Amino acid sequence: MGIADFFSQAAHQFTDWRVILDILVFAVFIYLLYRTLRATGTWQIVLGLTIAAVGAGLASLIGLRGVEWIFSNFSQVALIAFLVIFQPEMRKFLERTTSLLRGQTRDDSVSLASLVEDVLFALAKRRWGGLIVIPGQDSLKQWISEGVLVDAVPSFSLLLSIFDPNSPGHDGAVLLENGRISRIAVRLPLSETNRLPEVMGTRHHASQGLAEKTDALILTASEERGTILIFEKGRWAPVREQGEVIARILEHGTATIPKDAVRTKLKGRQWRNAMEAGACFALACLFWVTVVMSRTQINDMVFTVPVQYTGLQNNLVVEGDVPQEVKLHVEGSTSALTTLDLSLLKVLVDLSEVSEGEQTVALNEQNVRGSKKVKVLEIIPAAIDLQVKQLEEAVLPVEPQILGQLPAGLEVQSVEVRPAKLKVFIPKTRKKKNATSPVLQTTPIYLNGLRESTTVYCTIVVPPGIHSPDRRWPDIEVRLNVGPTAGKAKAKKPDA
Repeated sequence: MGIADFFSQAAHQFTDWRVILDILVFAVFIYLLYRTLRATGTWQIVLGLTIAAVGAGLASLIGLRGVEWIFSNFSQVALIAFLVIFQPEMRKFLERTTSLLRGQTRDDSVSLASLVEDVLFALAKRRWGGLIVIPGQDSLKQWISEGVLVDAVPSFSLLLSIFDPNSPGHDGAVLLENGRISRIAVRLPLSETNRLPEVMGTRHHASQGLAEKTDALILTASEERGTILIFEKGRWAPVREQGEVIARILEHGTATIPKDAVRTKLKGRQWRNAMEAGACFALACLFWVTVVMSRTQINDMVFTVPVQYTGLQNNLVVEGDVPQEVKLHVEGSTSALTTLDLSLLKVLVDLSEVSEGEQTVALNEQNVRGSKKVKVLEIIPAAIDLQVKQLEEAVLPVEPQILGQLPAGLEVQSVEVRPAKLKVFIPKTRKKKNATSPVLQTTPIYLNGLRESTTVYCTIVVPPGIHSPDRRWPDIEVRLNVGPTAGKAKAKKPDA
């Protein structure tokens, strides 16, 4: 198939609503995965897993059995490791999925508010002091002092390390501006009023002082009581349950940003989200065209497969040249044809219903085994001609085939064979032509170097046309009794 035909077929496939739905679902999955990874910053681990997955796919595609065996045996362990390593990311991914189903979008401000609340509750639980300032419209330059400029992306571990009691800047405030940590170890003005209870310390008076002079939102965690307080517009209130901090941060952000700025920011975010969604949709289309469509494209191939004959009655035999291989013309997707295990593909011929004489056995799809992934178009040849003859039961003696000579002075005094006779099937025609019954000989037994009696286990050298009743020949036990020659023993008697 040429490139033009390929894209023509792809364009035709896009008219099917199931294909469009398939691409849309995959695009949504890519978009949610991208947003989750961007928020958590786990690109390197995902990149490594992606490379491993691509390697496994290539190994399966080109038939690298060793590499494919490694990936298949470690896949379960890798799945458990994936669930353990990416447990937080998977939780966020599912949260984004459910919020999308509810028609909601969790933007960056919601994620930042959730992060700040998690940090404050962690600080309160550990009895560590913490102070986070989120500016409003008023400038803070004239009211704050000192501080270290960092301009970092906020994260749970980073904020906890800043407020660690062993950290040099844990007594100061963290300034959050434009969704980033702009400064740490910031000093705030103390309150000049008596609105706070006397039991509250310097950290709370500093929070109240800034709230009295600006419209900033100040969030404080107490190291003495393990509580969280919110300071805003000269007032303070304790946090009694989770969710309050997120609500106040979002309310503060909406109230302090001008409407024009909100529209501009919202329009920019919508444009960025539209660009990201379009890129994910294009990636899903590219993936579907290059991978899914190429793997589902229908092709046909011809394989040479073995023929296995079963069910033949014990008193019947097939004579002459019997086909041991046939050609199998199959049709299926590229994926099914490339992953087809040829070691399992065979044609099974059931001879349980055949009788004596010339027989023709037709072959069809029901005779093929190991072809569930593909469709059988033709079997070449479509029928097998067999010459079936009936056998008669007979009992034939077993004769050991002894070759070579014993060392001088020794002879085989007797030979014992177990079993001495075997029940066999022989063709009627052969029994009538031969005046005497044939003999079953064993594999050769060599006497060279043999100096004592011994037991040898041999197999039967099966003559043409003779068959075992159970299709298997037993081992033959041959006992060779070796002793001195009779002439040499008589010559020694006078000396005695």
